[in-house]
Amino acid sequence: MNLLRFLTPKSAVCYLYHDFTLRQALEKMFYHRHHAVPVIDRKGRYVGSVSDGDFLRILYEQESGDLHTLEHRRLKDIVRRDLNPAVKQDASIPDLLGRVKQNAFVPVEDDRGSFIGIVTRRDIINYFIDEYERNDEVEK
Repeated sequence: MNLLRFLTPKSAVCYLYHDFTLRQALEKMFYHRHHAVPVIDRKGRYVGSVSDGDFLRILYEQESGDLHTLEHRRLKDIVRRDLNPAVKQDASIPDLLGRVKQNAFVPVEDDRGSFIGIVTRRDIINYFIDEYERNDEVEK
């Protein structure tokens, strides 16, 4: 089985650019109501992921608590490269399943290292539910 059957393409994914200000990034995440999103550079390469908790940590560590200070810091300063590493488009399904157990989405890169989309936990669960129901109908 090919993991690309589960792929949500980049064009349908909310992602952030690494050179966004923290305020721009937070506003986009808030608008789309996501708790974690992939971060890419301007060449389209996956850089890492950022979660709402990363922003909360920054606000907590600030002395002033003023949201305007988020306009002066860049997302690349807080992005977590280890939070959700990308898989290659030819990754095995067992590897994908292991990764999706840990994260709500798994970023996918092509052979050139460009971000091409994500595989979501929801899509994989829906696939297995559909397979179960299909097999259940055959047995009846």
